[in-house]
Amino acid sequence: MGFSTSGSLLVIFFGLLIALGSIYAATSTAGSVLTDGMTEQSERIDTIHDTDIELATATWNETDDTLAVTTANTGARTIAVDDLTVLIDGEYEPVNTFDEVTVDGEESTIWEPQTNVSLTKTTDEPERIKLVTDIGISVASPVEVTA
Repeated sequence: MGFSTSGSLLVIFFGLLIALGSIYAATSTAGSVLTDGMTEQSERIDTIHDTDIELATATWNETDDTLAVTTANTGARTIAVDDLTVLIDGEYEPVNTFDEVTVDGEESTIWEPQTNVSLTKTTDEPERIKLVTDIGISVASPVEVTA
């Protein structure tokens, strides 16, 4: 084997080392991104399983045009009251537009498990209400009319 053959094999060998180094770096980065994504997905699934709400009451008093909604946090996760989405007859109503927002009778922005959030608002007669948490867990109900 001559010098030209040995030299060309040496160039090919170094080229292969450089290529394999690049492939390893790209594969390592892709594997890390995939692992991070799977971890985030697992955490999101756990959060969804730990979140549950139940609508206790939804009444509208025709005497004073007041809508009163009480919802229980029956899951194992704390929910921020400000992250609730409220739909009254399909229309978005921010929580901060309600006249009164309380958690077990006290003003709070933290909705702990096994507590109730009460929302009160003066509005025209609604037919249906829906509450949605920050991760999409929802509960809906027709509104009962009282005198």
